[in-house]
Formats: sequence, structure tokens, C-alpha cells
Amino acid sequence: MFKNKEELKSILKRISISDKDVRFSISYLFRIKIDAKYLLIKGGRIEQYQPIGGVYKYNDLFLSKIEEWGIMNDEGNIPLDDASKKDLRVRVPKKYVSKFIKWFESKKDRETSVFREFEEEVLNEIPEKSYLFSNSLFQPRFIRRNNNGLKYSKHFDCYEILIADIFEIVLTKEQETVLEELVSKNTDFILVSAKDIERDHFMENGMSYRIGEHTKETLENGGK
Repeated sequence: MFKNKEELKSILKRISISDKDVRFSISYLFRIKIDAKYLLIKGGRIEQYQPIGGVYKYNDLFLSKIEEWGIMNDEGNIPLDDASKKDLRVRVPKKYVSKFIKWFESKKDRETSVFREFEEEVLNEIPEKSYLFSNSLFQPRFIRRNNNGLKYSKHFDCYEILIADIFEIVLTKEQETVLEELVSKNTDFILVSAKDIERDHFMENGMSYRIGEHTKETLENGGK
């Protein structure tokens, strides 16, 4: 996540004494392209289109650390429901930030596969064709890890670190056809250009639709 311990120490020094917690949101996002266009899905919480993907989850073995380190979920800002339970969208006391980062990088007691979100968001919409994306055929390629560093969020009124692992799914022709059919039948899915993503919106039948800011992270240039 960070180049070295000194970089992390430097970042933590920027947090004032009054700021006790750092908000983390750690996710994985998919770059899925069909004919140079990006496949997006309608967000469930915010009225926008965004990449397929979501937040990593921890498992029950991490609960002891949650209690020991005083980690809190983000329920105050994002309603906690069955879908968001155990999400790695949490607030970590400043003194345990380095331990939390080390724990995440160890890959222990947390989700490491990225299949769940793809299954929930895409395959559940095409059950009769889901076999085309079985484990042997679902082999996303890791592209990079995007880390925004430590920034103050006015929206959440706290310091936060946003981390996103970007994966690319290279489709077969048969898979492309299935997803194109999904887009044509289900308005929760859309294919947009890189320029649309850079503009944060796209036009459809004379209407403008918002594209989530974080979608830029899936672009070839990482939105830079």
C-alpha cells in the first residue's frame, strides 16, 4: 500500500491530535471492455453508474482484532445491511493504522478472491449463461493497486485512505456476446467510452446519466 514504513510514518504525522480515526475503504474493481467500451453497472446506493466490483470483506477470524484495535464499521455514514456486513469500509484508530495495513497486506482472515462481486452483480443476472464464467474461465488479470494516500474527506469529516485493486477481465467472443445481450435487456448495465468516464457522465436518449468518479481508476491511464 505504501512504499515503506517511513512514508507511512510521515503520513500519520499529518493527522492532528484531535483526529483519532482514519477511515479506510478497500475495494476491487473490474475493467471489462467490449469493442473499446467499458461495462458499467448502476450503483445500488448512489444514483450513478460505476465499475463492476466492490469492497473486500473480512471473515470471522478477524473479529478479535476488531475488538482489540477498536475498529468501527462505517454504519454512521453508510447503512449497514446484509450486503455491507463485514465490508472493509471501516474506521481504524490512528495508533493501529500501521497494524491494520500490515494485516491487510498479509491477506490473512479476509477475502482474497474477487469472484464474489462479479457473481453477485453479473452472473446472478444471467444464470443460464453463468457457466461461461466458471472458475476455470474466470481469470481476471491484476493491473495495479490504486492508493489515494491520506486525504481529508469533507463528506465524512475525517481523514481517509481509499485503496482499489484494479483487475481486467479479458473476454472471449462468446462471453462478449452474452454481456452485450445483458446490456441490451437490462438498463442497470451500460457500455460507455473512456471519454464518457473522463467527463463523469454519458448521454442516452437525450438524458444525462452520472458516472462515479472512481470509475476513472479503471481507465488505461488510471484517470490521470
